Amino acid sequence: MEIPAAKLTDITFHLIVESSPSAVLLVNNDGRIAYVNRQCEVLFGYTNSELIGQRVEILIPERYREGHPALRAGYGDNPTLRAMGTGRDLYALRKDGTEFQIEIGLNPLVLVDGIWVLATVVDITERKRSEERFRQVVESAPNAMLLVDRNGSITLANQQASVLFGYSQEELLHAQVEMLIPERFRPHHGALRDGFFAHAQTRYMGSGRDLVGLRKDGTEMPIEVGLNPIQTEDHLMVLASIVDVSERRAQEELRAKKEAAEAAYKAKGELLAIASHDLKNPLSSIAGLAEIMLDMKKAEPGASEQDIEFLKSIHEASSHMFEVVKGILANEGLEQQGLAISEADIDLSALATDLTQFAVPSAGRKHIQVTTAITPNIHFLGDKTRLREAFDNYISNAIKYSPPGKAVTVSLAPTADGRWIEFGVRDQGPGLTDEDKSKLFGKFKKLSARPTAGESSTGLGLSIVKAIIELHGGQVGCDSVPGQGAYFWAQLPFRAPGNPFTPAA
Repeated sequence: MEIPAAKLTDITFHLIVESSPSAVLLVNNDGRIAYVNRQCEVLFGYTNSELIGQRVEILIPERYREGHPALRAGYGDNPTLRAMGTGRDLYALRKDGTEFQIEIGLNPLVLVDGIWVLATVVDITERKRSEERFRQVVESAPNAMLLVDRNGSITLANQQASVLFGYSQEELLHAQVEMLIPERFRPHHGALRDGFFAHAQTRYMGSGRDLVGLRKDGTEMPIEVGLNPIQTEDHLMVLASIVDVSERRAQEELRAKKEAAEAAYKAKGELLAIASHDLKNPLSSIAGLAEIMLDMKKAEPGASEQDIEFLKSIHEASSHMFEVVKGILANEGLEQQGLAISEADIDLSALATDLTQFAVPSAGRKHIQVTTAITPNIHFLGDKTRLREAFDNYISNAIKYSPPGKAVTVSLAPTADGRWIEFGVRDQGPGLTDEDKSKLFGKFKKLSARPTAGESSTGLGLSIVKAIIELHGGQVGCDSVPGQGAYFWAQLPFRAPGNPFTPAA
């Protein structure tokens, strides 16, 4: 028996709708339900008979029902195939009163009594839960995270991304990812993004190349980026993990500088060893031999003045170079040594008194009077050998630059604020200009003043004094007015009893 065409159509429609994995209902132009499939009964908890003839608003939460007829009427004015729910939240209501999120596909059917709508309803509760779990994982990540679609639009940004780039999460959402890239790189980024989506795979970017991010305030930062393809139900997306490596780069640069400095110090140490053996010792020998030959020539009957002058020049030049090399070695040796100075209790008052007494004979040869103003029983925790070298340099310089008949005063006392011990030497020499004072403690800095008895000067002594005092946490300086002499001082921290490295209050 031949089945009528109309009956065959009804059977085909019924089979197609019933085999659908989604809930399907047919709604007439009055908004009443005319047909539901088995999945619709399961989804909403109603039987077929309970739904047929009811208005579709029975399946909508009560708070949305009042406005729904107007939406239905609006759809009837423009009946097109339409998906609803993407980008906004739609809710449905079960018979037991529970709500759940849905997406709806609307398909208009033009029938003799008007336009009916075939609605396909999908429960997206589990999908929303998965999306929420994914969102929570992204939000809790310690790095900036961005979810970007194929067109470069940001669909998700965590709080760390907001902190890193200076935009609010609302400003980042749906913005183009290129706004986070310096303008000079933007023209090529679209092609790079297309290349990733064409061959989507987990990728780490930034190692071995410089990637730069752009903050909202216009500042740039070096970054590293990890890219992970994420396949959603609709399309492929990329999850980008972004790390600001500014601090790491700074640490790497600091490490490189430190390694270079250590290499330089090592090379300098090797040079010092060579210089000590190959320069200082031979110069000392030359100076000693020249002095012996000079004494022998002077004792020789009829020795010419020219020969004596030649030998005297050799002796003075070799002695001067010996002092220069010795000064260089001493100065560089201090830098090599760094803070590794020995520490012991020193009676600075006794040290200053001894140095003054040792200086009296050389001062006497120039008819210079040496006086003292030394406070007794001042002690300090430091390197006695180094401090003796520094204080002796001050005293010998004062005698060296003082004219005959003048006085040199050596002093030692706490400063008025009680925080420092000040060792000072005052002379009555020519004084120093402001230009001289500005370069006084530098290496090889010759001053306008000259030793008064033709003594040699290497220009290294005061730089050594400065290095020694600073190694002890102190400071140096000079007060002078041209024509009125000079006062050279060195201040050491007055270390309190029981805590030798803390200045007294």
